[in-house]
Amino acid sequence: MVRKALVTAFCFASALSGCSDKGATAPSAALIVSLSSPNQQDGAMAIVLRGPDLESTQSIKPTTVLYQRLVGTNESHVLIVGDITRGDLLRVEVLGLVAHPISEYSATVTEVATRTDSSRASVQGYALTLREEQ
Repeated sequence: MVRKALVTAFCFASALSGCSDKGATAPSAALIVSLSSPNQQDGAMAIVLRGPDLESTQSIKPTTVLYQRLVGTNESHVLIVGDITRGDLLRVEVLGLVAHPISEYSATVTEVATRTDSSRASVQGYALTLREEQ
């Protein structure tokens, strides 16, 4: 039920956000977001990505479904649902990554639910690391 509420809220917020057509000015590159988690059996996770020129985000794991809402070009809210495990989790397209150091980007876990639809009391111990895709 918690997962369903998270997905519903995320979809509603996404529907309210506008679309924009930002013309490409530099080639895209990608960041890989990896998860370190103190728990197993995670079933839903809300993540905030920040950094210049963010574009699309895709799930790396085939056992998950991803929802994304861009908030301008410098912030992206991501909800990932399914069998969430440690390791590489997301691929983030960035316009002109060459022009910005990786230190300008961050990823934060804001909420987590178990696979049995109960919300985790804390996100302490969850960490996301970023690296450039090779």
